[in-house]
Amino acid sequence: MVTHGYRNPQDNNAALLGGHLNSGDLAYTDEDGPIYIAGRAKDLIIRNGHNIDLKLIEQALQRHPAVALAAAVGQT
Repeated sequence: MVTHGYRNPQDNNAALLGGHLNSGDLAYTDEDGPIYIAGRAKDLIIRNGHNIDLKLIEQALQRHPAVALAAAVGQT
């Protein structure tokens, strides 16, 4: 089931795009019509129900004086 929107219509601006739910999922279809979920638009780690932004990990590492460059990558 997909909601028709939030109680406060101002909250719909980011959630709904042209009447479609903006889920953040990347998807594609083939010529037969099924929709395939291929991934997520944002780099994000979901751990025990918590969303962890990879940029926050990279920024914390880069604050250390011994670190010149840092990259966090989610792995399944």
